[in-house]
Amino acid sequence: MDGRDKQAEGKRWRTHLTWLRPGLGVKRWLLLIAVGVGLLSFGGAFALRALYPLPRYFYYLTLQFLPRLVRAILFLIVGGGLLAGGLWGLNRTLLAPFVDAPYSALPGKLYEYRRRGRGPK
Repeated sequence: MDGRDKQAEGKRWRTHLTWLRPGLGVKRWLLLIAVGVGLLSFGGAFALRALYPLPRYFYYLTLQFLPRLVRAILFLIVGGGLLAGGLWGLNRTLLAPFVDAPYSALPGKLYEYRRRGRGPK
């Protein structure tokens, strides 16, 4: 990699890391999406778990005191709800301040929009 490639790669990383800047309102939705996907995966694992018993210490963590079908449905519903809520909130946050802006300008525009929405200090 020559100097220009390293600079371009560094600029790409800075652009991606700008999305994690405080005040954008993006991180909470990404976390909600991650938890939703995790719970969906957990619910799917329950559906496939019929052949493989888990160790005893997973009894309360995996809600084994409930029937298997109830657990699978519970995790699928909660995970799907969190995923849908996270995607909805993320889309609402990202699409509110602009309609047609280049990707590299999006984090800055979003930050300015959110800052203006809070009013003067």
